[in-house]
This record gives sequence, structure tokens and C-alpha cells, in this order.
Amino acid sequence: GQCVCRPQVMSSSSSSSSSSEAPSSSSSADAPQAPVSYGPALPPKEEWEPTDPLFMNKLPEDLSTVPGLEALQALNEEMTPEERADNFKDQGNEFFALGRHKYEEAIKCFTSAIREPGIDPKKRSTYYANRSFVNLKLENHASVIKDCKKAIELDPTNIKAYYRAASSMYETKQYQEAADMCDLGNKPRKQKQLLELKEKALAQLKIQREKQEEELRIRQEGDGEKNVLETAMKERGYQLGKKMFRAVHMYQGAPHWLNNDVATNEIIFPVILLYPEYDQSDFIQNFSEYQTFRDQLEEIFPAPGSCEWDVRREYVPDNLVLYLQTNSTDLKDSDKVNYRKRLWKKVSLNSTLAEALQTPEYIIPNSIPVFYVFVSGSVYCKEFLQRTD
Repeated sequence: GQCVCRPQVMSSSSSSSSSSEAPSSSSSADAPQAPVSYGPALPPKEEWEPTDPLFMNKLPEDLSTVPGLEALQALNEEMTPEERADNFKDQGNEFFALGRHKYEEAIKCFTSAIREPGIDPKKRSTYYANRSFVNLKLENHASVIKDCKKAIELDPTNIKAYYRAASSMYETKQYQEAADMCDLGNKPRKQKQLLELKEKALAQLKIQREKQEEELRIRQEGDGEKNVLETAMKERGYQLGKKMFRAVHMYQGAPHWLNNDVATNEIIFPVILLYPEYDQSDFIQNFSEYQTFRDQLEEIFPAPGSCEWDVRREYVPDNLVLYLQTNSTDLKDSDKVNYRKRLWKKVSLNSTLAEALQTPEYIIPNSIPVFYVFVSGSVYCKEFLQRTD
């Protein structure tokens, strides 16, 4: 979807109606029945494209081909930046009200509002908060926290931003940070929702710390750091496997604790990202189990054409899809050959590394996770997955 600045339009409904019931069949069963026509057949749903410029999903290259669109474009140019921003905000709210299948369009509209120049800081703060709410519904917690911090920077009285940031911190088990965010939001005036969320966060923080202390005690009594680390990975549901690539010597690295401190309870992995279409790869030496793939890909591909080999300028996070292959190697501690069927599993870019490694029957080859990156919907992706299934 694409946001187009437009005037508010009042909807109207006609009081007249026409019957669409099929005519009753009272003739003899032996008599040939003429086919009943209900007008021209509709095109498949995926081919529908609104012709009214107010409801178009995307703008055509030639605006003159659509009556009224040039007028809307002229209206857009006559608006002040603040009027355009408010218009984008209203469209974003309308898309959001239509349900989850329109959330991405809502995000685009709020983004357009944010980008308008010279907007009052409090209004811009609201646009960031609105976008954060859509991302909260989509469970894009890293984006929620980032937008809410920006909203608070622009308007320290934006209570919704404090609450949404704290909510995402809570959902990602950042309990201390969630409690601190609630405290910041409660400074001007105590808010019931923030007080309740802080209480929940502190309760979970206590449980988390008690568990970490117990795990630390057990690890310190173990047979060494390596065994402790492997035990921790198995407890998380990560399956360790043998080498998968002959050229594994190209990739040097091993899982380790954050800051090499077992007390952090955060495992850092070396990760291989493969781009089969161009026979390219990236080796990420430090990928936290709590980071999302989107965060990493945004660093690798900040803009179209960031890599010389991306000749079609397609490799940006929103265009990409990620896969892993189950049962790609034998289990590390087993002498048995793994004959289980290899299957391709799609991984959400908003998933954390931990969530991907917990995929049933995914085995980490040589303790270095491997993922495959393709252009979403490309012919090459489809053929590759079918050919290697």
C-alpha cells in the first residue's frame, strides 16, 4: 500500500437494493436449463486494483492515466507539511482499523507523517508513538522500543510511549529496563498502568535473578567452561551437530558468553548467512541469541545496492526472506547417521536467533548456525528450495 494525501471523504450508502437471488426452477427436469448469468466474471482477488485514486494501493508511473489523481497530487503540493503529516496520520489510523492485514500500510503512513519537515515536536512524538503501537501488535519489539525512545525525546510527557516501550521490554525479558522505563513515565504523575507493569516486571526480575544464580552455582560446579556452555545451550533447546561444510575452516569462531562472563546468561554465536543466488556469504562473528535477524540485515544492507554483487539492487531487509534447513547434519554426541528428512523452514526476520535455534529438528552444524537468504517471491528462491528439498 502507498499513502496518498487526500481530503476527508464522507461515506454514503444507498437505500435502494436489488435482488441477487437465482431464479427458481419450476420447469420439467427433462427440459434443458439455460445458464444463468450474473454479469461479467470478476478477476482473481490478487488481480484486483482499485481505479478510484482514494483507494489505490500504489501510484501508477503516469499520473495522467487515472482521472483525479493529478488533482490529488496538486492538492498534496498545496498542503503545508503539518497538514500533510496529519493527513498521513489519519490514513494510518484508518489502515490500522481495518485489521492486521493492513498494519504494514499503517506503518508506511505513520512513517510518511514522521518524515514531513518542520513538524511540531509533540505531534511528531505522537506519530512515532502511533507507529510503535502498530509494531507492538506485530510483536516487532525492537522497533517499538526504538520509536518510543524517539517519541519520549520529542515529548517527555508522552505517557503512551513510556508504557509501550516498557511493554516491549517486558515481553523481551528486559525486566530491569522495563521497570526503569515505568519509573521515568511516572515522574510527572503516577500512572496506574505503569505502576502495575513495574510490579509485574520486578516480580519477573526476581525470578530471573534467582534462576541465574542457581544456574551459575551449577555451572561453577561443572567440569569446565566449555561443558557449562554446551549444557546451557542444550537447556535452551539448541541441538548441537557435527560439521556440515568441507570448507568449514573458512569460518573461525565458537559460541561464548557475552563479555566472556557466564553470569550474563547471554550466549553469543558466530553465524553464517548464505546468499545462494550470487554464491556469496556473510560471517557474523558476534550474533547475540536475543538479537533479531532484521537488526543484522539492516546493518548488512542499509540501502539498495549496498553490496557490489547486488546488481539488481534487491537486497534490503523488506525484500528478503530467510530459511533454515532441518536435519542438515548428524547430532554431535551420537554415532548414528541422521536419516531424518531435511526440510526447509521459513524464519521470520523479526525472530530472535534463539527462537530460530529452537526450531524442531534444527541442528547447529559445528556450533555455527547457518541460514539462507533469498529475495522474497523470486523464481530462484522457489527453484532452489524445490531442487534441494
